[in-house]
Amino acid sequence: MRIAIIDDQLDGRQVLESLLMAKEGLTVVGSAANVDSAYNLIVRTTPDLVFLDANLPLGSGFDLLQRFQDAHFKIIFMTVYDQQIIKALKYSEFDYLLKPINPKELEIILEKVRINGLKGRETPHLDNIKPNVSRSKIAIPSVSSIQYVEIDQIIRFEAQGNYTDIYLTNGIKITSTKLLKDFEGIVHDMGFFRIHRSHCIHLKYVDLFSNKGGDHAILSDGSKVFISRNRKPLFLEAMTKV
Repeated sequence: MRIAIIDDQLDGRQVLESLLMAKEGLTVVGSAANVDSAYNLIVRTTPDLVFLDANLPLGSGFDLLQRFQDAHFKIIFMTVYDQQIIKALKYSEFDYLLKPINPKELEIILEKVRINGLKGRETPHLDNIKPNVSRSKIAIPSVSSIQYVEIDQIIRFEAQGNYTDIYLTNGIKITSTKLLKDFEGIVHDMGFFRIHRSHCIHLKYVDLFSNKGGDHAILSDGSKVFISRNRKPLFLEAMTKV
């Protein structure tokens, strides 16, 4: 797999390159520090995967992508903690890493790419990564596709290791390559509630709360979801506001 690194920080580029070069089967074809040099690098080297800093001098990673009508490479965004950028990225199909790069998080990202292959190479949907835009849909990436789903059609999310199962009102289940915590970050202020480490539910679809056989909620699709003891008071309070 051929990789390009776009980052305005020299030490950041060097650290990431050393981490990548230590892994079998990866080749770093070059690095760049700004939008113009990054564009030239990508055109010249045609990488399979680009690690792209969201914030670049004289532009941004988003500005760079707008130069490509059809981006035949997979993109991993990198960013320092910026709430607006991170939330925007969570709405989109793009994976991202927080800077400074955590080697374990990098390994998780690379493993997802290995599992998915490079099927995830896509023309960027830049409309999905603009902060402060009201959205009714979210991007749900799976191994072979990206589905755009109305948030109001989602009944619940369930963690399955490094994957998440999403259950919809039409009875369809989608298995996504995103983590439950990523989806929770998107929908937590849209009527959803994390009631268990493995479950995040849409409160409007709760039909029944019961403590018989353990605290649990029955949802409109008939599913029974247990509630963590420390989340129960918050859940009951949240239900009074639905």
